[in-house]
Amino acid sequence: MAHTENDEFARIALEEGFCTREQIERCLRIQSRSDERLSLGQSLLREGFLTEEQYSWILVLLRQGAKKERKAELSAAVALASARQGQEDRVLGGILVSEGWISAELLKVGMEEAARSGRPLAEALKALGLLDPARVAEILRRLERTERSCPSCGATLSIVRLPTAHPIRCPRCGSIVAPGRP
Repeated sequence: MAHTENDEFARIALEEGFCTREQIERCLRIQSRSDERLSLGQSLLREGFLTEEQYSWILVLLRQGAKKERKAELSAAVALASARQGQEDRVLGGILVSEGWISAELLKVGMEEAARSGRPLAEALKALGLLDPARVAEILRRLERTERSCPSCGATLSIVRLPTAHPIRCPRCGSIVAPGRP
């Protein structure tokens, strides 16, 4: 068992009142002097400081904690993907209106459909027949998509824009993150 897993096992065993800090330290000393590759839980069990039921309960709690961590990581990934799609939708909408390919009113209809259906704006506009699929594909191909880190504050930026000579500035600190494209 890795050191951090031992720490987490010890934390739970103490919180549940199954053993004392001295018992945990004794088993850690035994582990450090032994060639056996026993986990802290196995050592506590072997030394009689934990029952089988207590050991099993701690393992259940450890698994539940791991599930919560995975669920939080998945939620964060979904939120990031959603934010990136929202950024792409805003850029696409701005281009379509500024180049006169769609009115602001029709863009609003498309954005409402995208929100309702959970689809990207480009797909919603195509499904509603408000924009030619080839035109949407051409615009999406022109977009610059990049991830950058700010050298000043360390913020991670997900950038979606048309290539331009303007530099990319960090919204947090205002530093130039990347020079513009010529």
